Parts: sequence; structure tokens; C-alpha cells
Amino acid sequence: TIPLLISVVIMFIVSENCVASKVVLILPVLIAASVMGKNAGLVMSTVCVVILLLHQIFIESELPLQALEKGLIEISMMYLVGWYIGVLTESEVRNREKLKTNLLSLKEEIARRKQVEEQLRKLSSALEQSPSMIVITDTEGCIEYVNQKFTGVTGYLPEEVAGINIFNQQNDQNFEQFR
Repeated sequence: TIPLLISVVIMFIVSENCVASKVVLILPVLIAASVMGKNAGLVMSTVCVVILLLHQIFIESELPLQALEKGLIEISMMYLVGWYIGVLTESEVRNREKLKTNLLSLKEEIARRKQVEEQLRKLSSALEQSPSMIVITDTEGCIEYVNQKFTGVTGYLPEEVAGINIFNQQNDQNFEQFR
């Protein structure tokens, strides 16, 4: 409301036919739209159009139709500024909200992954330190992992047995002593 009052005062103080005195009414529209959005910008545009038309009819002594025709460019600019700046403001607000939501989601995902990594570290440590021999194979029977106990008992390093198929007959002779 303060920018509107200032604009009205400027409009009446400045000379009657000065274009700048009428264009100054765009400022309250710009402020309302940039602070409160599209609807506020359009409402302020309407208020400013009414003030502009009243000024031209009563102060400049023009007929209503002439006043509307004479101020058509200013009126169009006010509505355009109110709508456009309001749309930009509202989309910025929506984008900020999406960004907030995405950041919160990202923080939750990072926390969840840290928990999973910690759990995986514990399980890995338990497998590695197990007092039993542990051999992990894929669905075809190829060795993917052996723990330290396996290496201690068999003498085979993980690199030596990785990829060996435990179901293959040739490997049975190598591992026969451990059955």
C-alpha cells in the first residue's frame, strides 16, 4: 500500500500530461507481484488502472472512453507486469519448495546409506573373522569369496581360488582333503 500511495502522490504532484506520472503506477504492481505473486499483481494492476482512469477523467477532464483509449498502453503494461512478474515469483517459490524437499530427501538417503554401509562393514568383519571356513560362490558354483580361515586351513589364497568351480570334477581332487 505504501508504494501505491507514493505513486498516487507523485502522479498528482507531477504535471498533468507527463507520461512518467502515469507510468509510475507500474511500481506498486511490480512490488505486489514480486512479493505476493500473480493474483496480488493482477489485483494491484486493477487498482492502479482505476486510479489512472479516475485521474484522467476527473483531473484531466477527459471522457471515460477517451481516458481508456489514451491509457491503453499503460493499462496493458500494468496487467502484463502484474501477471508476468507474479508468475515468475510463484515459480521461484515452487522451485525453492522442490529444492527443500529434494535436499531433505537427499539427506535421508545419505543417512540411510551410511547405516547400510556400517551394517555391511560389520557383516564383512564378522565373515572375515569367523572361526569357520567360509566359501561364497555364485549360482554356477564359481568361488567368489573365501575368508582367512579358509586360507589358513587350505593354504590357498583368495586370488588362487577365485573363479574356480567347486562342482567341477578336476577341482574335486584339489579340495578332496577338506570334505
